[in-house]
Amino acid sequence: MIITNRYYFPNLSLSYNPVSFWFGIVVILIGIAILFKAAVQVHRGFDLGKLVTDGVYAYVRHPVYAVWILFIAPGLFLATGALFLIALPFLMYAVFRTLIVEEDEYLKQKFGQEFTDYTKKVNSIIPKLR
Repeated sequence: MIITNRYYFPNLSLSYNPVSFWFGIVVILIGIAILFKAAVQVHRGFDLGKLVTDGVYAYVRHPVYAVWILFIAPGLFLATGALFLIALPFLMYAVFRTLIVEEDEYLKQKFGQEFTDYTKKVNSIIPKLR
């Protein structure tokens, strides 16, 4: 991706900076670790038929989407310097908002008041500052 972007679109990329490259890689790896943790938590909760509200889910209701918007997409931008990736988190947010509506409706039907109370305490994608 880096080579393709620099070769075909040299005016749409920042010059290579090893600090931002490695910082981007670290941000991506943090995102992947959180993504894995969230997937394990939700699968365990799903197997037990319980609403997961602890761990990663204590900070955001949809951590898988949050990770892509807050870690992986920005990390890709930092690592590659591809300017068009600046718009990616905003586009992802718009798409994920439509998916969240459907997921929240399902969870509300399945868990009722427990889920409603949870939505009052925890944001969907952007964590609340405590």
